[in-house]
Amino acid sequence: MKRNLSENGETVTQTVLAVPVLLAILLLALQVTVNYHAGNVANTSAIQAARAVAAVGATSERAGQVAHSVVKQLDAQLEGTVVVEQRDGQVIVKVNVSTPQIFPGLGGSVTREVEIPKERFISELERLSGFR
Repeated sequence: MKRNLSENGETVTQTVLAVPVLLAILLLALQVTVNYHAGNVANTSAIQAARAVAAVGATSERAGQVAHSVVKQLDAQLEGTVVVEQRDGQVIVKVNVSTPQIFPGLGGSVTREVEIPKERFISELERLSGFR
């Protein structure tokens, strides 16, 4: 059998071209997954922090404590401080979670903001007078 000299090194060339592309696709998929997870962590911690602050008699400092606890339990890292606003009977909590950079140009941090109504105490007399 006679070898065709024009095909020498073709497999090496294909490998040299294909491996970096496949590696880039793999790293990009991994980065998207990490960012998605960080978004879920930020959302969960913001919801839990907002619920803690919305309770009757709770302070804004409680939001930071709860957010730090949730983020630590989910093996992530907060970036900056937890921002809490209370206006018009609403509690707004903003949480920023950092993400590692796996793919060049992506990564950094993910921010989520949650708004829920502030709980209010209604006495028994007020509650009963509403049914008359």
